Amino acid sequence: MKDGLVEVAVVGKFGFVGVSLVLGAAQTVQRSIVRVPGSALRIEAGAFREILHQSPEIREHMLGYVQLLIALNAQIALCNARHDIPERVARWMLLAQDRIGGDRVPVTHGVMAAALGVRRPSVSKALSDFEAKGIIEGRRGAIRIRDIDALRGEACECERILKDRFRLFRDMPHHRRVM
Repeated sequence: MKDGLVEVAVVGKFGFVGVSLVLGAAQTVQRSIVRVPGSALRIEAGAFREILHQSPEIREHMLGYVQLLIALNAQIALCNARHDIPERVARWMLLAQDRIGGDRVPVTHGVMAAALGVRRPSVSKALSDFEAKGIIEGRRGAIRIRDIDALRGEACECERILKDRFRLFRDMPHHRRVM
């Protein structure tokens, strides 16, 4: 859209982008944006399609992830419609922390606001309140979570629901391709 983007999924070390290929599309209709520094693996679309064709087990695993993403998208839409911005900010930070690992989330207020589809001052206010409570420590371009249990207390129940649903995929058997 000309007035910006809204995040519909958080993909981290256990996920992937390009689910359209798993569903048989020639190209994706979504735009993927990297919000935090890190590393990733990349595979050419044709090679990925070939792996899916040759391995029903891997295809089923990937389809399980697609099913999970649909459920996550629905939960995030519900959360965005029903919960206040501070609860959503806490949820977002906890999910980002879970995907990244560690207590430091390298993100700006503006990036978080764009991801949540809200105004930056609303995110800054929520983060300022969390910092005043000793829950987080803000630094330029990063937020350190000081008290993860207190941050969970600030988040809506969607954080737990999303994390539990994602755990189903994370705990599925993983397949490794031998080269």
